Amino acid sequence: MHSSPAGVHVYQKFAACDLEGDSLTRFFLQDAYEGVETRNYDILTQAYSPLVPELIWTKVQMETKKLTYINVYQPLCLRTLRRYLQENKNILLRKVRPRVRVMRKANVASGKMNIVCLATGFYPRHIKMTLLRDERAVPDEELTAGEVFPNGDGTYQLRRSLALSEEEQRKKHVYTCTVTHLSLDNKLDVRWGMTHVECVQSKRVERCCFIWYVAPR
Repeated sequence: MHSSPAGVHVYQKFAACDLEGDSLTRFFLQDAYEGVETRNYDILTQAYSPLVPELIWTKVQMETKKLTYINVYQPLCLRTLRRYLQENKNILLRKVRPRVRVMRKANVASGKMNIVCLATGFYPRHIKMTLLRDERAVPDEELTAGEVFPNGDGTYQLRRSLALSEEEQRKKHVYTCTVTHLSLDNKLDVRWGMTHVECVQSKRVERCCFIWYVAPR
């Protein structure tokens, strides 16, 4: 924040790093002035995106900034991240099974029906979801690309959907949502359009209740 005779002005800088194992996989910075993003800089790939022409760095400025970021920001970011990981190890290393549902929903805007695959309540974030039609994977270009979003309880959710034409709705396809996650011993298959049973696996117990059909492979 800077105060001048013309008033108070706000400058913001955001730095972030991603760590996988002991390897730094991402390190970037973002600048903003008066709440408007002005530039992005990815230190690892050297990708520099000035969003304001007046803020373009010269070659000398670029080298100076690079040295500052590598020698100051990067070690600080890594130390902070590693300390946080150590302090919250039990929380971060936990595994929570996803709850998976397959739904049929009407799309009011297009007038089509959608087959929706929803996985929610899982941790950690990485998950693989595939929608099968008659035991064959539906091509990605036919699906609405889903992003992993956080839930309010620290877990995550992912949703992918397939729009069905009137012709497809008349066909007797069997749709199955297949999910792979670190918390699961096997793939989790949930099929739409049948009586469902859910089986919860553990090392000692397998417990089933009549809610959803789940067939681990």
